[in-house]
Amino acid sequence: MGSRNSKDKAVDLDLFVSLLNNYSNYDVCLTSECFQIAADISSHLNQKNEPCDNFFRSTCEEFKVKYDSYHRHYVSPFTQVEDAIALQLKDLLEKELKEKEPDFIAMIKGLYNSCMDEKSIENEDSNPLRNVLKYLGGWPILEEEKWDKSSFDWIDTLIKMRNLGYNHNIFMGLSVKVDQRNKSSNILWLDQPSLGIDGKYLIRDANDSTKNAYRALMVKAMYQLKSNDTLFLKPAEDLKKHILHDTLDFESKIANINWFKYIQGLANTEIKEYEYLIIDDLDFVKDLSHLIAQTDKSLIANYMIWRVVQESLPLLSKPWRTLNLRSKQEPEVSEWQPRWKQCLSYLKDTFEVAINSYYVRRYFPEENKQIAREIYDYIYIELLNAIDRSHWMDYETKIIARDKLNLTNEGYFDKALKVRKWSTNNYFSNVRKPNIGQE
Repeated sequence: MGSRNSKDKAVDLDLFVSLLNNYSNYDVCLTSECFQIAADISSHLNQKNEPCDNFFRSTCEEFKVKYDSYHRHYVSPFTQVEDAIALQLKDLLEKELKEKEPDFIAMIKGLYNSCMDEKSIENEDSNPLRNVLKYLGGWPILEEEKWDKSSFDWIDTLIKMRNLGYNHNIFMGLSVKVDQRNKSSNILWLDQPSLGIDGKYLIRDANDSTKNAYRALMVKAMYQLKSNDTLFLKPAEDLKKHILHDTLDFESKIANINWFKYIQGLANTEIKEYEYLIIDDLDFVKDLSHLIAQTDKSLIANYMIWRVVQESLPLLSKPWRTLNLRSKQEPEVSEWQPRWKQCLSYLKDTFEVAINSYYVRRYFPEENKQIAREIYDYIYIELLNAIDRSHWMDYETKIIARDKLNLTNEGYFDKALKVRKWSTNNYFSNVRKPNIGQE
């Protein structure tokens, strides 16, 4: 659409005045909040561009420019909300602890402070990780002949990883979910695993850039642990690189297991043999059983310990945190995110319930909770009406649907005020996912 002449603009102005007269009798919000929202919207508009020439540039360009300087996978209007909440949480976590605050607040503030204590983290360097690897029996690729294959049991090692707070869903996902047939009870659920990178990259050919970067990180971590030298790889070590290549191939294939031992150990609670178990992908479980049975123990151990190393990298000193960014040409690089954002991200991932509870206590006064409850009630009533009006459900099905709806009656804010119990060790293990026990 070309540029418009003055006559067109005069017509537009007449139309605008006419519309303004028609709507002048409607209520206009003049509160400070409404002015702030209007100012926010206006700040995102590029008023030098005609909307009809390029609507995107006119309405979104300033917003895009404002947030493109950040390392984000995406930006949206929610980005502003996320940033505002992050700053509020930062302010909460950095306030001095009050005597009457619940124990869980003291815990998460202590975790945040330990994560922010970069001096201690730098002094410790890789020692916390080395201690973990020693406890797990060592990394075969580094231990070489010293590694004891006869004493290795992958399920025992996985249980140790879980007890240390590491991700235990590296072979398959084991979780507890609400039973869809009976919302008042939970059920064990087996699903495909979480891998070091998205599985779609692992199954691509050897030339894939993401897969190559993942392999390079493995090699760098191995050399960093062996000799504190990630930048100069010796040709004589090609065999170790080949072993890591085999480890990557093994992870790519993970897509006579003692299932009771596996579930009992990872669930961290007593499991009866008659408990119901949902298997989301039975073929995958069968293939995994066959793969583990025919794979050498050292290769399985290499994969498991690599996942521990990978998960530990963000929690160690700066040379480890930037391992994937550094190279021979650029040995010193800056971190892409301020330390407080890194620490807040770890806490949100690890202690979501506690962080949410703290936020709700501080920033959701009782009247706001009541408003949210009213919104929920309107939706709840409309859902009940929709069930009653439906023609595709018979009477018995409608009764079941109404019963399930009634089981969701506990509000979000009530749940957010309930926190879990956990145990911690030191500042390295503090920011790893702890061994959460009973509610």
